[in-house]
Amino acid sequence: MANVSMRVGSTALDNTHEESRTSGINYGLLPYSNDRDALAHVLWQLTYEEYRKAAKAYLNVKTENAVRTEAEDTSPDFSQQESQNHIAGSAPGFQLDQKAWEERVRRYSGYFSKFPEVYSSMVILLAQKTQVSFVASDGSRVVTPESVVRLMIQAETRADDGMELMRVETFQAAAPERLPGEAEISAKIQKMAGDLKALRAAPLATPFDGPALLSGRASAVFFHEVLGHRLEGHRQRGDEEGQTFTKKVNEQVLPQFLSVMDDPTQRTLNGMDLSGWYQYDDEGMPAQRVEVIKDGVLKNFLMSRMPIRGFEKSNGHGRSQPGLMPTGRQGNLIITSSQTVKDSELRQKLID
Repeated sequence: MANVSMRVGSTALDNTHEESRTSGINYGLLPYSNDRDALAHVLWQLTYEEYRKAAKAYLNVKTENAVRTEAEDTSPDFSQQESQNHIAGSAPGFQLDQKAWEERVRRYSGYFSKFPEVYSSMVILLAQKTQVSFVASDGSRVVTPESVVRLMIQAETRADDGMELMRVETFQAAAPERLPGEAEISAKIQKMAGDLKALRAAPLATPFDGPALLSGRASAVFFHEVLGHRLEGHRQRGDEEGQTFTKKVNEQVLPQFLSVMDDPTQRTLNGMDLSGWYQYDDEGMPAQRVEVIKDGVLKNFLMSRMPIRGFEKSNGHGRSQPGLMPTGRQGNLIITSSQTVKDSELRQKLID
């Protein structure tokens, strides 16, 4: 796969300005073999197509910029930063015994046959090794290997009233041997089946307005969705963004006992591989630990190379999907509290 990014104009104003941001990138598939001529042909074709798109978009940007009222945030469209040179080795060479894992996955899937209330189930093992190469006209050359092994388990049932019910568990690691053992997987499958059986008999949830406790993955998803995304730099700029925290820098946005940082440089936590770990982002910038909220006070945003007022540089959080421009994204969002109590005490505080 190849992303070709092209900017026509200047760092102050280019073809990616505001709603024209999608004009900055072209995406295509590369030949599977290492044929230099074939690779060069595809890359030149993608570059040529992207230049035509970017040049046309830049003309439109200049026209619109001349007639529209001045934006509240007049930051440049791109930050000038020091070029990077980092050439790592080839992709990690973990060995996957395919036959042994096929047998193991079948065994895992077979565990569900003990539970007649489970109507369908699925166990998938995904293992991939990737080498990401970043080359830019400012002289940057970055090559980083990545690897991931992901075990996904899904089970479904249906309540008497026809409602479909599902449970999913996912385990991820950098190598197959770092995945949980069979005893832990068996226990998790039994728990999934028990949850589905209980859900089938459970009454319909009714609307509720009142205090609640979030724990486990629910609390993680809450912070990721409700807080984390709103701290991404690009969301502070543009008429279509919510700009929840744009004007709250150095103001208290959380209780004083809570702090928030995003640290893509942290590879493990309590022996578990963290999926948000990376060395360089998708704009060739080194990953950085960023203290976003300190003692409840907003201090920073997660920045790509799209500047915003008061934050002119990337802090290594420019991430993207194939075919999309990089934007400020979360890596490992970590919430810490200076005040902690046991779960039983917390529940009693809720009741009180």
